[in-house]
Amino acid sequence: MVEQRQSFLPRAGLLVALGILIPFVTGHGFGMAGNILLPMHFTVLLSGFLLGPPGGLLVGVMTPILSSLLTGMPPAFPMLPAMVGELGTYGLATGALWQRGKGLYISLLGAMVLGRVVHALLMACFIAWQGKAIGFSLLFFLVQGIPGTVLQLVLLPVILRRLGLERPAATETDPCRPTPAVLQKGNDFMETLIQEQMEQILHHGQSIALIKNHNVIFTDRSRGVMPLLKLLDQQPELLRDALVVDKIIG
Repeated sequence: MVEQRQSFLPRAGLLVALGILIPFVTGHGFGMAGNILLPMHFTVLLSGFLLGPPGGLLVGVMTPILSSLLTGMPPAFPMLPAMVGELGTYGLATGALWQRGKGLYISLLGAMVLGRVVHALLMACFIAWQGKAIGFSLLFFLVQGIPGTVLQLVLLPVILRRLGLERPAATETDPCRPTPAVLQKGNDFMETLIQEQMEQILHHGQSIALIKNHNVIFTDRSRGVMPLLKLLDQQPELLRDALVVDKIIG
């Protein structure tokens, strides 16, 4: 769990930073209109694949907010709330579709359609609230982003394949994937084994135990963190793929 959090935060931070930097460079450096190429959308769509639905939602919401605060783009109203809704939907939907076993293009297209619908509905509400006619202005918004959408469909699958994400995660019908009952049984066994080792440590004077392949492969009664330091120095190979139960560090 700690390792997942440690890898999640740098990835999310990097994707948010790129989502701010890329539109700034393409807009101010090359004069490319963001509402046509949609550069901020690339990293948000990537986040859904790389971080899952919650991470994709987080990156999708934070990127336009921080970009607006730091660079002034998108403008605070009405574009910022509309883009927060759109990009948040992108990240959430891409991650959800991918985790459900959908392919690259289905996940991308599904997220794009949902995101654009959310954006269009929000913009329609803002336009109507201002007392203006919706019609052609909303249609123009949907059409002007076509070049960026095409680029996303061309470039993102290439990037994702380079990152090793060629296939979606195994679905429940995948015979190679353990069933929930099997996974739960394995988890229960490991929890029982860990609890037994903790009891051994607390009641029998042991200070550390190593568990690998559901078997206890090492114990030590030395005090403090010396057993763990000794392992790191003399037998580091024992720690590979092993679960460590330690009186000091847990």
